[in-house]
Amino acid sequence: MTTTTLSESATALAALRENPPAFIPVPLAAKILERTPARVYQMIADGILPVRRIGRAVRLSTVAFLAFIDGEG
Repeated sequence: MTTTTLSESATALAALRENPPAFIPVPLAAKILERTPARVYQMIADGILPVRRIGRAVRLSTVAFLAFIDGEG
Protein backbone atom coordinates (compact mmCIF):
# COMPACT_ATOMS: atom_id res chain seq x y z
CA MET A 1 0.00 0.00 0.00
CA THR A 2 1.38 3.38 -1.03
CA THR A 3 0.70 6.47 1.01
CA THR A 4 0.35 9.63 -1.04
CA THR A 5 1.18 12.92 0.62
CA LEU A 6 0.40 16.31 -0.79
CA SER A 7 3.32 18.56 -1.62
CA GLU A 8 3.74 21.74 0.37
CA SER A 9 2.38 23.76 -2.54
CA ALA A 10 -0.72 21.58 -2.87
CA THR A 11 -1.32 21.76 0.87
CA ALA A 12 -0.98 25.56 0.83
CA LEU A 13 -3.34 25.82 -2.15
CA ALA A 14 -5.93 23.59 -0.47
CA ALA A 15 -5.76 25.71 2.68
CA LEU A 16 -6.13 28.89 0.60
CA ARG A 17 -9.21 27.53 -1.16
CA GLU A 18 -10.73 26.37 2.13
CA ASN A 19 -10.39 29.67 3.95
CA PRO A 20 -9.51 32.41 1.45
CA PRO A 21 -8.36 35.79 2.74
CA ALA A 22 -8.95 38.87 0.59
CA PHE A 23 -5.24 39.16 -0.26
CA ILE A 24 -2.18 36.92 -0.06
CA PRO A 25 1.48 37.86 0.32
CA VAL A 26 4.03 37.17 -2.40
CA PRO A 27 5.88 34.46 -0.42
CA LEU A 28 2.68 32.40 -0.16
CA ALA A 29 2.01 32.82 -3.88
CA ALA A 30 5.59 31.73 -4.56
CA LYS A 31 5.14 28.63 -2.42
CA ILE A 32 1.94 27.65 -4.23
CA LEU A 33 3.44 28.31 -7.67
CA GLU A 34 6.65 26.51 -6.68
CA ARG A 35 8.69 29.54 -7.73
CA THR A 36 10.95 31.93 -5.88
CA PRO A 37 9.52 35.19 -4.56
CA ALA A 38 11.83 36.98 -7.01
CA ARG A 39 10.18 35.13 -9.91
CA VAL A 40 6.71 36.06 -8.61
CA TYR A 41 7.78 39.71 -8.39
CA GLN A 42 8.97 39.41 -12.01
CA MET A 43 5.58 37.98 -13.00
CA ILE A 44 3.99 40.98 -11.29
CA ALA A 45 6.29 43.40 -13.12
CA ASP A 46 5.47 41.67 -16.42
CA GLY A 47 1.74 42.13 -15.76
CA ILE A 48 1.05 38.39 -15.47
CA LEU A 49 -0.21 38.66 -11.90
CA PRO A 50 -2.30 41.65 -10.77
CA VAL A 51 -1.47 43.13 -7.37
CA ARG A 52 -2.62 45.65 -4.83
CA ARG A 53 -0.17 47.80 -2.97
CA ILE A 54 -1.13 48.40 0.63
CA GLY A 55 1.35 50.98 1.82
CA ARG A 56 4.68 49.47 0.87
CA ALA A 57 3.34 45.91 0.95
CA VAL A 58 2.56 44.08 -2.28
CA ARG A 59 -0.41 41.73 -2.05
CA LEU A 60 -2.20 39.56 -4.60
CA SER A 61 -5.97 39.40 -4.75
CA THR A 62 -6.92 35.87 -3.74
CA VAL A 63 -9.76 35.79 -6.27
CA ALA A 64 -7.49 36.87 -9.13
CA PHE A 65 -4.71 34.51 -7.99
CA LEU A 66 -7.04 31.51 -7.87
CA ALA A 67 -8.41 32.44 -11.32
CA PHE A 68 -4.80 32.50 -12.58
CA ILE A 69 -4.16 29.06 -11.01
CA ASP A 70 -7.35 27.71 -12.58
CA GLY A 71 -6.35 29.09 -15.99
CA GLU A 72 -9.03 31.76 -16.06
CA GLY A 73 -6.80 34.78 -15.63
